[in-house]
Amino acid sequence: MMVFTGSDFMSSLTDVDNKWRHHCVTWSASSNEFKVYYEGSLVGRVATPSDRVLGLGGYIALGNLVDRAGSIRSNEFGGEMSKFNVFNKELNGTEIRWMSDDGICSDIEEEYGVHRYIRWEDVLRLDRSGDVTEISTGCKENQQVIWDVLYNREYYKQILTLEIIDSLKDLWNQLEIFVGSTISQDFIEYFKEKCQDN
Repeated sequence: MMVFTGSDFMSSLTDVDNKWRHHCVTWSASSNEFKVYYEGSLVGRVATPSDRVLGLGGYIALGNLVDRAGSIRSNEFGGEMSKFNVFNKELNGTEIRWMSDDGICSDIEEEYGVHRYIRWEDVLRLDRSGDVTEISTGCKENQQVIWDVLYNREYYKQILTLEIIDSLKDLWNQLEIFVGSTISQDFIEYFKEKCQDN
């Protein structure tokens, strides 16, 4: 993982053992400090100017090296990524350790509600470049979360067909009566609520 914040700080961490690792970066205007955590432990910090603020606009690039103009210079990331979230408050060391210790199958981030400003589920719906493949994390998913797979690009805003149902057959035999419906946010939320009620 490489984190670069202009001329202030660059952190590079390499994982070669094919195990899930927790990375976290924090900053706030009140602390004036940029911090990098790896596996729940603080591994780097640097002071930032006291007048530093986050501007409006901008971009986040995952897996690509991007120049200041927002152009992709190269596809730098080779590996798997999951649970990328951006919070609108600075998490403290205890919270970060908690997330790290709970592992990839945790849903701790759900407890932050509106403080989770960019959610991993939303990132999965965005356009992508390069060779990106979605794979299962291997976590046992609860029934409500299972429906979120319909947000994947191959399904979302598509017309529900028997071919789509066949690709999801193990989970959703009940979908056959909805053939011809458009898979929308309302459609997905309906099934999430139905599973929660059962």
